[in-house]
Amino acid sequence: MLSNSNRKDSSIKDNKDTIKNFENNSNIINFSDSNINLNTKTNYTIPPKPTIITILGIIVFSFVFWGFTNKNAQEVFINGKSIGIIQDKKVTAEELQNTSIAKLKENLGTDIKVNEEITLKPVHATKQELVSTDYILSKIPNNYTFQLEASAILVDGEEMAIVKNEEEAKNILAQLTSKYIPKDVKLVSNPTFVQNVELKSKYVSEDDILTNETAMSLLDVNTLENKKHTVKSGDTLYQIAINSDMTLNELLKLNPSLTEESMLKIGQEINIVASVPLLSVITEEQITYKETIPKKIETVENNNEYKTYRKVISAGKDGSKEVTAKVKKVNGIEESKTTISEKVLIEPIIEKVEVGTLNTPPKKAIGSFIYPVSSARLTSGFGARWGTTHKGIDLACPSGTPIKASDGGTVVFSGWSTGGYGYMVEIDHGNGFRTIYGHNSKNVVSVGQKVAQGDIIAYVGNTGNSTGNHVHFEVIKNGVKYNPLNYLK
Repeated sequence: MLSNSNRKDSSIKDNKDTIKNFENNSNIINFSDSNINLNTKTNYTIPPKPTIITILGIIVFSFVFWGFTNKNAQEVFINGKSIGIIQDKKVTAEELQNTSIAKLKENLGTDIKVNEEITLKPVHATKQELVSTDYILSKIPNNYTFQLEASAILVDGEEMAIVKNEEEAKNILAQLTSKYIPKDVKLVSNPTFVQNVELKSKYVSEDDILTNETAMSLLDVNTLENKKHTVKSGDTLYQIAINSDMTLNELLKLNPSLTEESMLKIGQEINIVASVPLLSVITEEQITYKETIPKKIETVENNNEYKTYRKVISAGKDGSKEVTAKVKKVNGIEESKTTISEKVLIEPIIEKVEVGTLNTPPKKAIGSFIYPVSSARLTSGFGARWGTTHKGIDLACPSGTPIKASDGGTVVFSGWSTGGYGYMVEIDHGNGFRTIYGHNSKNVVSVGQKVAQGDIIAYVGNTGNSTGNHVHFEVIKNGVKYNPLNYLK
């Protein structure tokens, strides 16, 4: 293939030969031809000889015309802006675009969307104007604006952070759940979130993509949320406010029906503002533990004894069992427990008790005390408890269990106690002793009423500052409270 300069030299040489031939041929005229009458007066005009300038003009015009019509290269444009001319006439705009985008994807490690378009235009160019196809491919990315494929983390439909890819988004969420997974605990299922957490692929500018550390700081935060606090034993408004990171005035504003002097009841709901994690983690753990199997009690009637009489014929014994359960927790706090299986380790032994059937003696003290409830479980003794002094004993049993007078006497109080006892009965036994029965679900005696030992005076409940169904029982002697276990038989 001839270069442009070679073509020019060849063309000029050919045109010079043409001029020479033309001059030589124009001088050859045969005047000896007999058919020509030289005496004839007819005028003949011999065409003038072409001048050198005219012929050179024709040659230059032909050369220029050939140059403009001979498209020997392609000019490359990005969105109308020229970035160079290449000699390769076979390469297409699509090939250039695909090759440069593929290289960018490889370098960035993710998919991209390019905003610009490559176009090609056939042109005539000199050697000095041409660049290589590889050079153009290296120059194209500098003229691109593009968006990268990234992963957005959405919480309840709201976009909270954008990270490089889905794998990094999942790693961040895994870090958030890991702090609520105890060591050496078997999980029933993978941790989940209380909120609806989604990962969504989207194309964004590089500046929109956060580092993992920044994304974590946006997700691992606490937010303020209106919640309710259920009053439990020992709660005070001041303590509830402190625990909720509030002032007492702020707490009272949320609860217009309360004042600083208000008495709280067990189970009462108080409005609070709580600081809770933006993402709350749900875990389900499988645990195994031992649990007591309460003994059963069988009674044998004795028609010669009062109804207050009770004697153990054969002692029973609680059994035990191994329980496997599924525990659901939110942010590490237990919310529910479901039993999966149980295995009896020790069978309980039945206890046989002899009881009297005769009516109780007259409604006055007889000088001895009986348990106010039967088949009860001692859950809290007399003395120090939770930094204070527990002035009686707690006997747990089902709600509605009858409460009986521990000894005969006169009812001196029956109603709602302002001291946290809930519904309470107090009996004066007339011999320096008084007894108190608290947290009742219902009282069935009134002030001034005479009762005998064993008479039903109330029913077990969970009122006042109580943590479950039980009767709080006190023995008072000459104004001083003593351990009831020292007097009960």
